[in-house]
Amino acid sequence: MRALDLVGLWIVLLLIVGVSLHFSLPPWLSLYREVAAALFTALLCLRGSIRISRETIALLGYVALLSLLAITQAPGRLLYDELGVISEWQAEHLLLSQFRSAMLYVPMVIYLSTRGISLKERNRIAWTMTAAIPIALGAFILGRGELSLTDLSRTGGNELGYLDFLPLLAFYGLASCYLLQMKQKPLARLVAFTVLWLLATLLVLSSGRQNVVWMIVMFAINMLTTEGRTRRTTIMATLVAACVIGAAATTYVMTYGASAKFLDRFTSIDGFLDLSPTELESDSTRTALALTGLKMIKPTEWPLGIGLESCPGPGPHCDYIRQVMRGGLLLVIVGYMPCAMAIRRGWRAKRRERRSPLSPWMCGMAFFPIFFALFGFPREDACKAFASFLGLGLCIALDRSTSIQHQVIASFSPTLARRNVPSTCNV
Repeated sequence: MRALDLVGLWIVLLLIVGVSLHFSLPPWLSLYREVAAALFTALLCLRGSIRISRETIALLGYVALLSLLAITQAPGRLLYDELGVISEWQAEHLLLSQFRSAMLYVPMVIYLSTRGISLKERNRIAWTMTAAIPIALGAFILGRGELSLTDLSRTGGNELGYLDFLPLLAFYGLASCYLLQMKQKPLARLVAFTVLWLLATLLVLSSGRQNVVWMIVMFAINMLTTEGRTRRTTIMATLVAACVIGAAATTYVMTYGASAKFLDRFTSIDGFLDLSPTELESDSTRTALALTGLKMIKPTEWPLGIGLESCPGPGPHCDYIRQVMRGGLLLVIVGYMPCAMAIRRGWRAKRRERRSPLSPWMCGMAFFPIFFALFGFPREDACKAFASFLGLGLCIALDRSTSIQHQVIASFSPTLARRNVPSTCNV
């Protein structure tokens, strides 16, 4: 069984690196996620037993609801005529594309919730995510030989994929925060801080406001879920990083220039919030697209939607509105219920390890799809879908291992357990 568990861990680690290199992989590796799903299914069969958590039941309920709607719903009207801008494959397989990510990662979530993650494996996963950030950025930029720093600055970072690729790296950055707050050697802390600083600087320079807000939200989660020295360390590290990022971004912009999009969004509050959009963007801001999408839904269509194929493309650029169009409020509630349950699981972990950065890491991973659904469709994008489902699986696995560890401590030292002293000495 240990050998099989080791194989499962390596599949997870390879997937973490593989998805970060998704846009740089050769065509013959295009089915790597399908292969991983088959391997996770095989490992579950070899284990002989499956542990079904509340989150996995809710996830399977989401898949079942999609299937039921696909069978029972009559074809609805097409709200967006976007077949000319989406891929030819997606235009021919509108319904199939919605099931793909859900089915692709269900075996991984069930496997992780069944297997659990030990403390040593937890650190391996965190360091793999941290290492994947510079590796993916290097491969992404080197793979586009004509892409220079000047091009990046003048185009607002569009080439970096700030809607899909960079959010994945922002998800990996949560692991760097975890390592930075754990007891590590000075060199290890320096590596984690450097990677985190590099990522945060690129997130700002990419002109992606959702990524900047995400960093602010993660800081707030850390403040709410940590206590004592860990909280003070987080505040000091954030202040230092903010100063360094501000200085680096200012130097970068002064040296290479900046796009009009970057200047419009980050030089005023009105521009950042789209309160005073430019003439070219007046009809295409996120707020305008969302409001237009809401107006398309009739009152009678809110409960069960219009049809799964009613919104084939990005549409309102908000997954909540798009899912209401497809399956109504029912699909939204069932679809995001596993994430809400995982957040609750992460919050409960705070009671067991008050001084540990484990709880903010879990809450941040579970909150990832809920947050980015405001700006896109995290469970269908190539990179964000993996982050959404991996975060769910890791939350269950980490909580299960921590709970077992806490029960073992309690059996030997009830006093220590009542004090909620973590089994690992964290900062």
